[in-house]
Amino acid sequence: MTRITMTVFSLVFALTLNAQDFSVKSLKQSVAPEIPKAVLFDQSPDGTLTNFESIVSVVNNTGAGVYTTDDFTLDAEFNIQSITAYGFNSDLSFESTVTGINVYVYADSGANSPAGDPAQPGTGLLELVNIDPFGPAVEIISSGDGGFDLKVDIEAASGGSFTLLEGDYWLVVAPTQNIPDFGNATRWNWRAAGTGVFGNSVAHLIDPTNAFGGDFTDWTPFSGLGLEFSSVAFVIEGESGLDFPLPYCGPLEFTSAVEPMTNVDFAGISNRTDGAVNGTPAHEDFTSVSGDVLAGESYEIALQANTAAGFTNRFAVFVDWNQNDVLDDDGEVYQIVETITDSDGNDDIIAVQTLVVPANALPGKTRMRVKKIFGTTSYLDPCLGTGFGQTEDYSINVTLPLARLQVVHNSPDPAVEVVDVYVNGVLALDDFAFRTSTPFIDVPANTPLTFDIAPGTSVDVSESIFNVSTTLVADETYIAVASGTLDSSISLEVFAGAREAAAVAGNTDVLVHHGSPDAPTVDVVNQDGGGILVDDISYPEFAGYLELPTDDYLIDITTADGSTKVAGYQAYLAELGLADAAVTVFASGFLDPGANQDGPAFGLWVSLASGGALVELNDEDFILFPAPYCGPLEFSANVEPITNVEFAGFTNRTDATVDGTPAHEDFTSVVGQVSAGESYEIILEGNTAGGSFENRFAVFIDWNQNDVFDADEVYEITTTITGSTGVDGQQATQTLEVPVGAVDGQTRMRVKKIFGSTGYLDPCLGTLYGQAEEYTLDVGTVSNTSFDSTDFTYYPNPVNDILSISTASTVDNIKVYNMLGQMVVETAPKVSNPQVDMNELQSGVYLVTLEVEGSLQTFRVIKQ
Repeated sequence: MTRITMTVFSLVFALTLNAQDFSVKSLKQSVAPEIPKAVLFDQSPDGTLTNFESIVSVVNNTGAGVYTTDDFTLDAEFNIQSITAYGFNSDLSFESTVTGINVYVYADSGANSPAGDPAQPGTGLLELVNIDPFGPAVEIISSGDGGFDLKVDIEAASGGSFTLLEGDYWLVVAPTQNIPDFGNATRWNWRAAGTGVFGNSVAHLIDPTNAFGGDFTDWTPFSGLGLEFSSVAFVIEGESGLDFPLPYCGPLEFTSAVEPMTNVDFAGISNRTDGAVNGTPAHEDFTSVSGDVLAGESYEIALQANTAAGFTNRFAVFVDWNQNDVLDDDGEVYQIVETITDSDGNDDIIAVQTLVVPANALPGKTRMRVKKIFGTTSYLDPCLGTGFGQTEDYSINVTLPLARLQVVHNSPDPAVEVVDVYVNGVLALDDFAFRTSTPFIDVPANTPLTFDIAPGTSVDVSESIFNVSTTLVADETYIAVASGTLDSSISLEVFAGAREAAAVAGNTDVLVHHGSPDAPTVDVVNQDGGGILVDDISYPEFAGYLELPTDDYLIDITTADGSTKVAGYQAYLAELGLADAAVTVFASGFLDPGANQDGPAFGLWVSLASGGALVELNDEDFILFPAPYCGPLEFSANVEPITNVEFAGFTNRTDATVDGTPAHEDFTSVVGQVSAGESYEIILEGNTAGGSFENRFAVFIDWNQNDVFDADEVYEITTTITGSTGVDGQQATQTLEVPVGAVDGQTRMRVKKIFGSTGYLDPCLGTLYGQAEEYTLDVGTVSNTSFDSTDFTYYPNPVNDILSISTASTVDNIKVYNMLGQMVVETAPKVSNPQVDMNELQSGVYLVTLEVEGSLQTFRVIKQ
């Protein structure tokens, strides 16, 4: 069995064409008839990617198919008339191999995927199979550079109209080709739309017969394939599925003469039309012309028209703000006060008025009707015409006024560690945890927002324990921080003028918030030069943004007078990858947890614009794992884990799930006890990800403690494991000798498991499949003195509380370890016949290590 390491590479094109004449003569004998259409959905290539960024979507001559799909949205009912899919065929053989075109449309499953697939006939809303590629329903458009676009006349192919209601859908286009497999050069690939994100979801792929061996037998998003592009390129054209002016009343009739409007100017609409009497329809469809408004805002409308000589005409405007397909609800009828008289529609006679968009107007696309009449009969009725005049219908896109908001939970009170957040009585954040933040999101502006905080177990807003109302300004950006404690008072601290990115490229913009309720007024000082970054910030204040070059800083928190250093931290902006970012640094937790319900301790934590768990800034003395040693090692395809390590008194069994643990895992808190010159058996287990894959181990131990795994510190484990789940008992075992010259004290052990042999014995190199783990070894020296196991006794064993040790020699140190290698007791009695209090330990087996006159003795005891 071989690893399938090229699956995604095989699905996409990543090759370079040889220089050649790309000019080709099309084999097409006919083209699809040209029908006037409107573009309903346009996801054509945006120019950021070439033909080569494309992915397979084809059926071969055995009937096996690999299909790609992407989503599209319709905002009304439409008849779908044509679909164009942009494709690529590198060896230019497409027109000589294509035998059919397949087009499918699926409903959305509700989980951002299609509710069906081509391998399940009958699951599609549209299923056009093997359309004649050279018949009247298909046009193959060859660009001469390998591009082969497929344009399908849906009405001609299906023999009738195909109508879709407003909603979300998924499109599949896949030609059938006379090819035996899915080789890159011959098959048709669907081109990527570009580097942007399009639609509501990333595109998906399905390989029902597992032809590529990647197990993509269900719809798999491109993100799960490791692709750098998210969508494929296509255009959908059609026409409205409703007769104008449906679903609204009309068409209105003007029985004597159509005396037309000649100009409507409103919210981005500027529509000048013919002024001839009876030269235009009585009720004219301009719904393809749209204006854009913001709920709660005001806009001027300017109207012109032909009055057919010295007659007075008046206007009325109707807008369906609540989108219920009715035009005369409260607040939807605008009587234009100004009239016009004796105008030919092309002069300076204009009726002007300001229209206020209701604050509660629904977002989205709606209808506006403009009506002009002579006289007053049925003047304000949107559904009745009269003798002289005209009506025009337009589209209006309503957008809610929005602000940007990030919410941060920084209240250290243990009673509100997890909360529910309600906005205007509706649950907005469920189980919102301490030291987490939302991303910046759009929220309603220019209208009061009421925030309620309730326990994480709340059922509804009636369980609120804190309530505050605020109004956010449109187009402003805010950070709102839950601070304080229930005893003193919870508060919501709001900062206006927040940033989602640095103001200057290459910088990191840092907003500082003092959110520690029991911490005094402090300064933030740069250790390099001692400059004050933030001066005299008190709870619960914000300091303005610091625009800092993205670098690694060491900072001190000092008292306001600078006399006392409270703490030092690593503000490693570069190491954290924060170039061009804007972040908020919070003083978080209690300086004195003991006086505050044993709440979380003080620290500095960072909120990113993307939200999620806050990132803790490390103490100034922190060394990042696995430093000072090389790493962390990467296993780029799959983390196939080590599941058990037994060595020198510890046993560490861990999760066997593939990709369920870090690639390089930190178990340095697990300690093994060894003596120089002695030998110890190591037992190793791991998950090989099934099959017949052979895995091997290597062990590296820094015996000379120079922070490097030297060449003579490498142990090649000669026993391998094959086809193991990691929990089936299959083991690799070997005896490891501790060098006589091993340096006393604690040192590092690295265990590495890999598939294959690349970089096998290199402690600093990962590979595709495997894992690495780090442990600590405590090295002692075998003494030349006469102290050995005959020189002491210990009792009782099993022990309930006090373990007594009897020896004539002075015991310098005693350490007790559990079977995970974790030290649970340490004492330095410096006497003979010491005792060890084990009363607080849980029942189980423990290792006790005595240090006597430079020698180590280890024995097991059972705690009852």
